[in-house]
Amino acid sequence: ISALLFHLIRRCCGNDVISLGFALIAVCGSTIHWLARPHLLSWIFVLIVLHVLVSAERGRVKLLWTLPVLTALWTNLHGGFFLAVVMVLTAAIGAACSGFARQHSWSSVWSKAKPYLVCSAGCAAATFLNPYTWHLHEHVFSYLHDAKLLDHISEFQSVSFHHGGAIFFECMLLVGIGSAWWCFGRGKFTPALLIVLFAHLALLYGRNIPLFLLVASPWAAYTVRGVFSRVNWPSSFAALTSAAADISGDLRAFERMRRVHLASVSAVLVIAALFASEIGRAHV
Repeated sequence: ISALLFHLIRRCCGNDVISLGFALIAVCGSTIHWLARPHLLSWIFVLIVLHVLVSAERGRVKLLWTLPVLTALWTNLHGGFFLAVVMVLTAAIGAACSGFARQHSWSSVWSKAKPYLVCSAGCAAATFLNPYTWHLHEHVFSYLHDAKLLDHISEFQSVSFHHGGAIFFECMLLVGIGSAWWCFGRGKFTPALLIVLFAHLALLYGRNIPLFLLVASPWAAYTVRGVFSRVNWPSSFAALTSAAADISGDLRAFERMRRVHLASVSAVLVIAALFASEIGRAHV
């Protein structure tokens, strides 16, 4: 999740140092819901969908056709699968707004929104590829509309800013509001709409705070990078930013190196297995 998030933020803002900072804020803020439960899988899928939407916005529209397949897999792993349809529909609205803002014609609106609308229909159809078919949708709908259940589950309560990790959400919420405004002003309607949507969901249910942090952080970093580039900084700060750019260039060289992440994952699993085994406990 952290790796996917960092690469997404870097794709949006293009600065490694800023990307690392916002990735840390988002990851630290999401710790309020670090539980051994399948909702963590939905975080991965949300980030993958965001990567695809960013690629589609930059011209790689054909990647949208991977999302129905992804949604089918998501549906069989966690109940948050409906977010795929919601996010793609939001992207369709954003694309329509972008088409109208540029050419002021309904034909442009349709041509921009059509791929996303077709993709969202495909994602919606893919959600029925599960052992329970439409009964799964019925269950999720009834669960989310059970007032007695939601009123007695803490993670479905509104956010409490007394929680230690809430400071990260508070900071991202403030920057996110400014980022939505910044994106609207530059014709980036999809990220602006996604930030507003997930901010509403986070304020409604505390469990959605990590999702908001994942969605807002790439464009918050993009906004901060844009604001920094417009400010006339003192010479001392300019030297600092130059040094940060050099560090960023050095990090990029490491990032371009080929590596096998499966080897690292396997090593972690072996160590975890040893700690869980009798041999591991004996050595400890």
